[in-house]
Amino acid sequence: RSHGFPDLIVCYFFFLFLRGYFKKTGKYVGVSMQNGNVFSPDRISDTPLTFAIATRATLLEEQPYYKTRFITTGSGDELWSSFADNGMLVTDPQDEGSPAPRSHSIGGAVALKITIPPGSHRTYPFALVWDSPFVQFGGGHVYKRRYTQFYGHDGNAAEQLACDALQLYPIWRKAIECWQDPILDDPSLPDWYKASLFNELYFLVAGGSIWVTEVNLNATSAATEDSSRELKKTRRANKKQARKLHKKEKKTTRHWHKNPRETAETRRRGITMSEVPEASRNSEGDTEEKEEEEEEEEEAEEEDRNAKQHDEKETEQPQKDSRSHKGRRRLWRSFSDLEIDTYPTRRADLERSSSQTKLVLSDPSDLPKSASTDELYSKGDQSPLITVEQVDHWRCMATVNQYLPVERSPLSDPLPESNWKNIGHFVYLEGLEYLMYNTYDVHFYASFALVMLWPLLELSLQRDIAVATHMEHPETWRVLATGKEAPRKVRGCVPHDIGTPSEAPWIKVNSYNIQDTTRWKDLNSKFVLQIYRDYIATQDRTFLEETWETVLLAMNYLLQFDTDGDGMIENQGFPDQTYDAWPVIGPSAYSGGLWIAAIEALLAMSDVLGHNDRVGNYQEMLPKAKAVYEAKLWDENGGYYHYDSHHAYHSNSIMTDMMAGQWYARACNLPPIVDEKHIRSSLNKIFEFNVCKFKQGVMGAVNGMRPTGEVDKSSLQSQEVWSGTTYGAAACMIGEGLVDIGFSTAYGMFNTTYNRGYAFQTPEAWDTKGDFRAIGYMRPLAIWAMQWAINQRNSQAKQSKPKHGRRKSKRE
Repeated sequence: RSHGFPDLIVCYFFFLFLRGYFKKTGKYVGVSMQNGNVFSPDRISDTPLTFAIATRATLLEEQPYYKTRFITTGSGDELWSSFADNGMLVTDPQDEGSPAPRSHSIGGAVALKITIPPGSHRTYPFALVWDSPFVQFGGGHVYKRRYTQFYGHDGNAAEQLACDALQLYPIWRKAIECWQDPILDDPSLPDWYKASLFNELYFLVAGGSIWVTEVNLNATSAATEDSSRELKKTRRANKKQARKLHKKEKKTTRHWHKNPRETAETRRRGITMSEVPEASRNSEGDTEEKEEEEEEEEEAEEEDRNAKQHDEKETEQPQKDSRSHKGRRRLWRSFSDLEIDTYPTRRADLERSSSQTKLVLSDPSDLPKSASTDELYSKGDQSPLITVEQVDHWRCMATVNQYLPVERSPLSDPLPESNWKNIGHFVYLEGLEYLMYNTYDVHFYASFALVMLWPLLELSLQRDIAVATHMEHPETWRVLATGKEAPRKVRGCVPHDIGTPSEAPWIKVNSYNIQDTTRWKDLNSKFVLQIYRDYIATQDRTFLEETWETVLLAMNYLLQFDTDGDGMIENQGFPDQTYDAWPVIGPSAYSGGLWIAAIEALLAMSDVLGHNDRVGNYQEMLPKAKAVYEAKLWDENGGYYHYDSHHAYHSNSIMTDMMAGQWYARACNLPPIVDEKHIRSSLNKIFEFNVCKFKQGVMGAVNGMRPTGEVDKSSLQSQEVWSGTTYGAAACMIGEGLVDIGFSTAYGMFNTTYNRGYAFQTPEAWDTKGDFRAIGYMRPLAIWAMQWAINQRNSQAKQSKPKHGRRKSKRE
């Protein structure tokens, strides 16, 4: 922005320090770089990687500059000197496209020099993109990232990505504003809550998330053979390109050292290779070229042999009949080869589809040169690059195509008809220190963010969990907590996680071995509740039908833990739930409440699908389970439910998460799991003791509090504050109408997160001193459960409001 009288000349400067080579793009002004390992003469990277930086200059007064090569290990003077003098970058044409020497790292830069008239302002975008089309895990399985369906998997799409970003970013920004504005403009929501709500979404990107096209679960290394072949083909092409790019450098380096005519004197005199006779320079080059061609032919023949052997092996092996289990057949069908409906990201495709999407784009290159910069770039709330003729288009586009988030309320209309099979498969880590994908007991808290914003990804994740529930890994391993041997995975037990990066996610599940998760009491209940919650959010009956058999399997698996036949499952004296260092014995507030809510969800699903004849035993079990829960856990004097029904020191502790089952029951519009007066009394008790009596109520809710007002120190986890648990308890409070104490509970999370320096790396837990454990964690995404509860209450209030201001009669 220029505030003075004379013109203001501004130079923007953007650069990267990377090893590789840079070149100028076509339509836009930028440079791109391919991974230095790819273009190393002695080592080829397993996966191609390309970076690009670019800007857009469309007016005469905009002067773009770029530099495709500067040494990053030096002082930087070759780059900075010309830019500091006149805002220009100077590129030697001979450097463009040449690789980096072995001993150097090079960088590239883009600059834009503009003139700003007095009293005006300008906005100019720069794009930083990278193209890494393949994912390879420790088990050797290779997958293509989801975006390769639109940009290919050759590893050379960075330039196109940069151009698309520069052209389409106004659309993305406008869509994000349309999504966020209803929350940001809501005066009833505290500002700190709005900031935390959107900021916690960082983890869905920064939490090791991977989105791939398809997964073949035939449980063999051949499951990703096709992707592996394509990767090898790409690597072979990169080798060929690398040899060409390094040919000049190799010849120069080789002959400076090997040609007897090139002595120290000739080098000192500055004689170049062009002055050396041709015969002296090409004697070895021809031989090397022949050797390279022979190597390429051998590699191609070897790949053809491997492909042929693989095809013969598949032909010889009989295919297993998947019809033996109806539910499994339906689930496995989703992982077969599918046709992908690509989203039109190119301008021409967008124009062709404009009659359907009501979206009109203007290409900057088509605009007259006399147009002002203010007309080209966004100013205030206006963006002339786009014209939106339909207000709800942004939300529709975001939901169907999964390009942008769109908030969904628990009472939303059904998702627009779409082919969910094309959405691919999504994983994200439990935390930056706990390297397990889609850790399910934790996703139970975080999943509200995914189902509200990217519902098709959430349904895909749940389908993967359903398939994994049928899996069995009979091998045993040593449980770290006890030293005993236990099976890794048994059929019917919902997996703790979908795998780890060092093995084979989706194929080798359950990588957690601190406790024996085949005996955990919360995983299966959480699966049932999430399946029904996701149905409530999406109204996707097909999804419910496909997972029904797995839901029954998961519920029946838990019946073995009802050892006395009273309808209530019992914990077995070790940390057999998400609190994996906090022992629990007998019926418990946490696992027992989840069990009751899961029975209610099962019965609700049977009503939707017409399968009441298959759940008769659970209809009889539900009132029995509620009676046991009430009789063995309710404290009449204290007004809350005990941690468990045993007689240990901590059995009567006040647990922040005691109402987890009721939290989900309310979110799914299910009947309350216990008396509503007891629910409100328990939540008030949590707020009074676990929140207000802990650090003056400004650090969140401590997991366990003694009835005496002291922190429960019976275990490490009982004396911690868990960020996701606090948000979950706050969501439960809001859902039960205790809105004020719900926000007061959650405020402690904001206060600690931002005043202790935990922003954008919110940890799983902190202790009484505020010191963290497990930085950068999945569970804090549970703050979106608060928004779910808010939306739910708002929707119910609108439905109960009389139309046209007419008061309801007493009879009504």
